[in-house]
Amino acid sequence: MAGLQGLSLQEPAMSTLGGSGSSPAMSTLEVEVLAALVEARAQPHVVVARLKERLGRYSGKNYQPNIPGVPVKVTKEGSAAVQDAINYLAKQTPQPGFSPNQVTGLQLAGADHVADI
Repeated sequence: MAGLQGLSLQEPAMSTLGGSGSSPAMSTLEVEVLAALVEARAQPHVVVARLKERLGRYSGKNYQPNIPGVPVKVTKEGSAAVQDAINYLAKQTPQPGFSPNQVTGLQLAGADHVADI
């Protein structure tokens, strides 16, 4: 859970990661998504810096990861979506983690989204 290191999560959200309480245990992907959301909420300036670095690796809708041997990825939105995220996060103040009920809601919303696509 690299994205959770150094972040100040609400204690209930931490226990939810292990599946205690009313929320089911989370998959690795769910934990990674939650970690990214918590980081964006708790440290928006850190995420902005990473996104600005990533923005420089776009050419239109093509993204070249900074990993040797990894091919260019063609995205749907391109650099415009990254710039939108930067603009939004730059205006945000740090927010707390998620309560167990919020985590459950995120899990259900994610499941609904998967069912829709």
